[in-house]
Amino acid sequence: LNYQRERRTSEALFDNRQQLEKALLRSQSLSENLTEANIQLEAAKNFRGQFLANMSHELRTPLNAIIGFSETMIRYPQMYDGIPLPPIYQQDLGEIYNSGRQLLNLINDILDLSKVDAGKLELHLHRVPLEPITEAVLHITTGLLGGKAIEMRRDYCKPLPEVLADDTRLRQVLLNLLGNAVKFTESGSITLQIRPEDGGVRLSVIDTGQGIDPALHESIFEEFKQVNSTGRDPRAGAGLGLAISRHLVALMHGRIWLESEAGKGSRFHIWLPAAE
Repeated sequence: LNYQRERRTSEALFDNRQQLEKALLRSQSLSENLTEANIQLEAAKNFRGQFLANMSHELRTPLNAIIGFSETMIRYPQMYDGIPLPPIYQQDLGEIYNSGRQLLNLINDILDLSKVDAGKLELHLHRVPLEPITEAVLHITTGLLGGKAIEMRRDYCKPLPEVLADDTRLRQVLLNLLGNAVKFTESGSITLQIRPEDGGVRLSVIDTGQGIDPALHESIFEEFKQVNSTGRDPRAGAGLGLAISRHLVALMHGRIWLESEAGKGSRFHIWLPAAE
């Protein structure tokens, strides 16, 4: 009986060992497949980034020509023997120019996104005075209002502090936030607020627009996501502005977040380290 019990135990141990060895082989095979899949995924990611970069450059060359010639025809008639264009031509040329600028901004966003994916988006961080940047972006935003009954407000005291940032990229982020505020606000006000906070500076864009449901606060910072989740809003862009803004703010060692409710306006906040 003892022999039979030993025999059964040995056979069970042998079977368990065989199963364990098979499981180990399966695990190794899965690990190798996963490694190969990761390599292919990384190659595809790099290929996508390179493709987007190449396409962006190819598209920008003719687009800059379209923008340049249309702007020249509108603003510098002396280049054409001083012969003024009929008003209906000027209106159509204005549409060509504005559409070209919008398309160029979209292409620049795609190019920035491809650089972020490839880890090649470089920033030059240095002491940046905020006053010239804020005045410039507010001036540009005022020009975007058109006929909307919106008041542009400044909520900060001069002299403004300096931050550690890339001035070009900070300007880009603020224009994204202010441009979105103009798109989704029909009346009321848009405020640029600046406050010192936690060893840095908080810049806030506050509007009285349609607001954003709290369930969408995280998703709108993802690529190709718009505020409107039930159908296409004609005011929404490609859904890249906020995603790129989040990447840029992170590269400047800051953070970006949102406070909003549907129908109660929005508050987009940027925190950046102060320049010490």
